[in-house]
Amino acid sequence: MIKKPIIVSFVEFIIDCNIVSLVFPEMLTDVMILSITTDTVVINWTYQMNGSSPRTGVDIEIRRNGTIERTDMISSAATTATLSNLLPLTTYSITAFVVTDVGRSRPSQISASTLSLSILYDNSH
Repeated sequence: MIKKPIIVSFVEFIIDCNIVSLVFPEMLTDVMILSITTDTVVINWTYQMNGSSPRTGVDIEIRRNGTIERTDMISSAATTATLSNLLPLTTYSITAFVVTDVGRSRPSQISASTLSLSILYDNSH
């Protein structure tokens, strides 16, 4: 039996690659408390650059004693959030992130303590 040599040929494929630069959004600035009651904190912020993708929203983490109690998802058009259903006489750490399809921004943090009485802290005037 005569063996025939096997010829293997390799074909080189050249793939046209587009290099895409993904830029995360800038963190929120001027984050401040507008008002505080016994169970509600209202915050406000300013947007910076979106990065390489449009904003899809803002995630606001609400922490008590170092533990995340919840994350509120806010509309991408909003510049104010009302954080309700909080406990009276409690200090919360509030962390906000701009969200795009690329990911989340660096955190913007603020601390707030709810009141024991219905005395309104109002910073909007």
